[in-house]
Amino acid sequence: MIGSLKIEKSNLNISYMLAALKVLADGGGTMSRNAFIVTMSSFMNCSPTMPNGKENRVPYNKTKFDRYFGFIDLLDDGSLCVTPRGECLLGMIEEIPGEDAPDSKFCIDLAKRDNARELFFDSINFDPFGSFNCGAETSNSDIEPPRVILKALRDLGPLFRFELAYLLWGLDCGAFDSWGEACKQVMNNRHDPTVDYKTILTGWDKINFANDFKMLELLANERIGILACDTSFSDPKYFLNPDLDGERLAQIDALSPFTKPQQLIIENGDGTIDRGHWVRNSILGRHAAAGALFFSDALNGPASVMKAFADAICEAFSKRRVGYCDDISVKTSHENSSVSFVVSNLGTTKTFDDFFSGIADSFERLIDHKANDHGWSKIASSNQEIFSVLSSRFPSFFNNTNQHFRLPNNLNVI
Repeated sequence: MIGSLKIEKSNLNISYMLAALKVLADGGGTMSRNAFIVTMSSFMNCSPTMPNGKENRVPYNKTKFDRYFGFIDLLDDGSLCVTPRGECLLGMIEEIPGEDAPDSKFCIDLAKRDNARELFFDSINFDPFGSFNCGAETSNSDIEPPRVILKALRDLGPLFRFELAYLLWGLDCGAFDSWGEACKQVMNNRHDPTVDYKTILTGWDKINFANDFKMLELLANERIGILACDTSFSDPKYFLNPDLDGERLAQIDALSPFTKPQQLIIENGDGTIDRGHWVRNSILGRHAAAGALFFSDALNGPASVMKAFADAICEAFSKRRVGYCDDISVKTSHENSSVSFVVSNLGTTKTFDDFFSGIADSFERLIDHKANDHGWSKIASSNQEIFSVLSSRFPSFFNNTNQHFRLPNNLNVI
């Protein structure tokens, strides 16, 4: 959809970002917002409250990029929680000897840079960013900023900061009909001396984001090293780090710049399946909130799987973002968030088709970043098992006059 893309343009300090994760871990892994602010304020040597008595949001905002890349999650009650991916990053944090200043006390251990980089790639490969991301709660877009950045640098080569900003927000505001058109326009602009990106971005009300493009700085941090930066220009030029291996480049080639639900069907050749660590820490590594995950075991049979699938669809409807199916009225504390349905032991006795052949068409998603229903099923299903659950949960919408449903774009199937 032509949305409202939001990305953090301040509050980036690697030491604070890592300290927030450590504070949370030292507090048992889960803390209320208020308890976290009090403890983080102590580390930062600032007050947890403003002079007027209201909350000082600065300590809380130091978790923005932790949440954005899935190292910290928000629970339904607003508490902060270290995620499986965050637990991995904790083991890669280095405390700089003799350094007491809070804004330079922590960094990523250089010897573990490749491992940290892998965690960021897990996030970029599997997490949503334009919507359904608790580090960008108000973002409502089908454009995925980290993927746009990496894919642009892979497809076009080195780019200036303002070129990347133009590409990113041009896609979000609908200036381009496709990724190919967007890339072509950037290249054409280089031969047009009248193009002024500052004027264009000011007209889009995005000049402040472009001037303070913190995500580029994070990805180019030497202890992460996904990007590299040439600062000899007045407008910094970014490029992919030359030491990215072929596997990483292949992953970038496969990225979509647009939101697309994860639909991963994994069956081993011998009919067994072992997802283990990869599923928990890579695909689902950003999730700590139990309500975001629905598990089912294929060994329990089709009826059990379909019932769990229907429950996951209901939860996805209740947590969908605004802009489509807005006449479904459901109050939830975690709107604009994603839901994942995970089937274990698929392939042991039956395949994906054995369970889902009746609604297979629904798994084909609409890909049109300008459409309000981008990412939803292209074709509606009338499966009665699922419809009966939906109609009991949302009777004013799913009823005798509307007996079809589409899979929401915040529902992942793994």
